[in-house]
Amino acid sequence: MTDDVLVKKVFNYICSSGGFVELTALGDSSPLKWIESKRECKNWLNRQGGGLFVVMTNGDLEGVRVQLKTKICKRYFAGESCPRTQKNCNSWHICKDFIENHCTSKCGRSHDFLDAKNEEKTKQLGIDKFPNSTIKKIVGWSLPQVCQLYLKGECSSDKCFYLHACSYAVQGFDCGCSLSHDLIDNHNKNVLKKFDLAPHKLLPIECVRCSVLLKKGPQAYRNSRELPLKTLTTFPEATDGSKSVAATTVAKGKRERSLSASSACSVQGPKNKNAPDTKEVFDCVLKEYNGSVSVDTIS
Repeated sequence: MTDDVLVKKVFNYICSSGGFVELTALGDSSPLKWIESKRECKNWLNRQGGGLFVVMTNGDLEGVRVQLKTKICKRYFAGESCPRTQKNCNSWHICKDFIENHCTSKCGRSHDFLDAKNEEKTKQLGIDKFPNSTIKKIVGWSLPQVCQLYLKGECSSDKCFYLHACSYAVQGFDCGCSLSHDLIDNHNKNVLKKFDLAPHKLLPIECVRCSVLLKKGPQAYRNSRELPLKTLTTFPEATDGSKSVAATTVAKGKRERSLSASSACSVQGPKNKNAPDTKEVFDCVLKEYNGSVSVDTIS
């Protein structure tokens, strides 16, 4: 078997497993079952495929993921139309919340890697043979994630392959907590490099933020416990060009606070006996308009 054929077989095997396979599983029925030791297996994966495979070691979790070198389109994420065609844009036109497993399916963005917006990219990457649910996992593994244990103060390992950053900082919000707010410190920059997403002149930090996964999903750390977060949702600006109503609410234990990305909670004007309070506005935007609506509409 030639190296190219074997690389393709290994790639398909890992993708069919959702984009990540523990090294111990490669010794069972995988195309690499002939390799006798874990060390030899890691050496082969690091040498072959031209960076297509990334070996991940973090405590007792040791495995390999596929490297797609793709990101989420910043314009599409912001609710804008992408000036490039689907064939020319190198990024996904997909709902980020969908990948993170917490979208209501009413956001208006694509939830299908096989639709007209993403089909060409999926074919180019050689993953079009898999169902949409599997592709979502593959793409999830190929994007950087915020470390769930770090957010709880339980991870400080320099070898952790997740980002150590405050969730607010990832979204571009100001925050005064004790967690890191620097996506390009030594640890985070090294993590982003492994995903081919380290910021540079042609890849500003705003584009990187669009592709950082925040909420725990099936591809997250297997030993991670659920975060004490009741809700963590961000909403982009309205697609009609008007100022949008956007809000983020985070509950930690019994303490809950709400934030506005565009001063949403002050749009009701002067107080009067019939004016809704902040919570009513927030609940209305969240429930009736799926998180984003123009000021004219909500007024």
